[in-house]
Amino acid sequence: MVFHFDTIIEGTFQEATFNSCARDIVEDVLCGYNGTVMAYGQSGSGKTFTMSGDPKNSLHQGIIPRSIQRIFADKMARPESETSIHVSYLEVYNEVIYDLLTDRKEPLRSVSIMEENGQIEMKGLCQIPCETEEEALKHFLHGERRRCTGPNTFHKFSNRSHCMFTIYVERHSKGRGHPDRTAAKLNLVDLAGCERFKCIDPTRQSEKEVLNINKSLTFLEQAVSELRKGQGHVSFRQSRLTMLLRDALGGNSKTALIVCALPEDDYLDETISALRFSQRVKDLKTSAVLNRVVDSIQAERQLYERKIAELKRELAFYDALNGRPGISREDLTEQKKVELKGKVEAFLSQKEGVEAIPIESLMQIKETYNIFKEAQAVLHAKLEKLSKENSISKLEENQNLSMIEDDDGVGELEPQGFALGVAPLDWRPEKSDCDTEITGKASVNGLLEQALLDNENSYKGESEQRNLAFHEFKRTVSEGIQQCYMINAKKSELREKKLLMQHLAVRLNDYKQEIHEINVVMTEKARNVASFDQEECETQVDDDYIQLEKRLEKAKLDYQKCYGELAQLKGQVISIREEMLKCQENLLNSFFEWYKKEKEKRPESNHFLYSKEKGNEQN
Repeated sequence: MVFHFDTIIEGTFQEATFNSCARDIVEDVLCGYNGTVMAYGQSGSGKTFTMSGDPKNSLHQGIIPRSIQRIFADKMARPESETSIHVSYLEVYNEVIYDLLTDRKEPLRSVSIMEENGQIEMKGLCQIPCETEEEALKHFLHGERRRCTGPNTFHKFSNRSHCMFTIYVERHSKGRGHPDRTAAKLNLVDLAGCERFKCIDPTRQSEKEVLNINKSLTFLEQAVSELRKGQGHVSFRQSRLTMLLRDALGGNSKTALIVCALPEDDYLDETISALRFSQRVKDLKTSAVLNRVVDSIQAERQLYERKIAELKRELAFYDALNGRPGISREDLTEQKKVELKGKVEAFLSQKEGVEAIPIESLMQIKETYNIFKEAQAVLHAKLEKLSKENSISKLEENQNLSMIEDDDGVGELEPQGFALGVAPLDWRPEKSDCDTEITGKASVNGLLEQALLDNENSYKGESEQRNLAFHEFKRTVSEGIQQCYMINAKKSELREKKLLMQHLAVRLNDYKQEIHEINVVMTEKARNVASFDQEECETQVDDDYIQLEKRLEKAKLDYQKCYGELAQLKGQVISIREEMLKCQENLLNSFFEWYKKEKEKRPESNHFLYSKEKGNEQN
């Protein structure tokens, strides 16, 4: 018997197996093509070691770990492209598909397979995103530990299910010049080994497992034979395995089959059967195509650009027919925008020779409006700045005048009558002839008045000096700056809470009005129903009345909720006010302590020191 294959591997390392069997498929997947690598053979021939190997030992790593390593290495080597990688892992056990990447605390979840628009879709299969090689290997090892294994005649942990580890690679360029996006997947399949019933050990193996494995492999061979003969209908739906491998056998995929065989004469029949199957698979032809993902936004942009170009051509033709060939509808370049801005500035500055701006296109008119808008905004900002500076200077002048000038304390005359006031201490009536009779008593009173006048003048100077010191404390001393910041923060928070209370009050009134309107409508309906007989009244309660009751109940609930929020906000406002008053009190206490210390440091510049308690006593 003669069998034709691409290569025969015997007594070599895992790296050589990967390079000769799977590297080309992996490279094609990175370019945007689908790929499949399958391991087929009898039980105990080394399929799992070929596909998985020992992931913890770099020398014995199989095709799956090395494929993961190659894909992530290519991702790191192409920073100009954005690559997203997802992985999934499933097994087919007793004709039921299970997801192996579920949480280890949960039982295995079954997955349903469906066909939509000619594509095989897995409902409920986890596709986990992976950013690094370590994450992908971690998920692969997690799925390996959850595979269904059991003892057979060859070893204790033989795989009793078909497994498929899939790597999804989606890539697109970050630049706008290359909007193409590709999405490919790599299926790495470890098929369960076929066994003869006469060779199984019923004490260690389940006949149901062996029966389902052999049945699925038989259906796979039948589908391969039908594809090889070119039959119109291929029975892919006879088993879950053939449904999963439909694209790999004759669809959109590049496929490589690895046949694992035992060289001993005792297993010659199984080896010949595996070689015949692989020879039939080699004769199959697949139709792999580049998987481009259509970007809907880019497609719409290209469509609109084509329509815009067509409309521009139509408008140019229409202008030419009407004798207006010079009108342009193209976007203005940066140079033309700069030239137009210079013309507008010359027009606004009323330079000689610039009386108008010639109109050339619609885009020029729009850009001219934008330039006028920017100029108006700049002018408005300058006016606001000048008005603020003038208002600040006037405010400072008024403050200085209020510090220097004192109120005389005399009440002003009202239209209805006279006002009472207190005359200032420095006011003196003119002397008359009778004043000469005042002797020692008057002189004593004059001395007392003069002392009070001097004391008042000194207090005024001290008050002015303390006001200036208070401004200095708030602007220069760190403690004053911090406390002023806290007070301003409390004020802004109080302002926000009050504004929110106003909105809630408006909503509360709206709910109240809605409740009133619904009650009026319900009362009117009840009055209309009451005018009929009792038997007819039962038929008058229609759906509208029930809907009104539901609306009334909802409005009442909204009213209660809004009222509760308003009450809560009132409590918060009271608390914020108390905190703000406490901060203001702390600011004053800190100022008086600082002011006292500064007065002690500089006694030569002040003649009197009024503490808070002393000032209160004199007042």
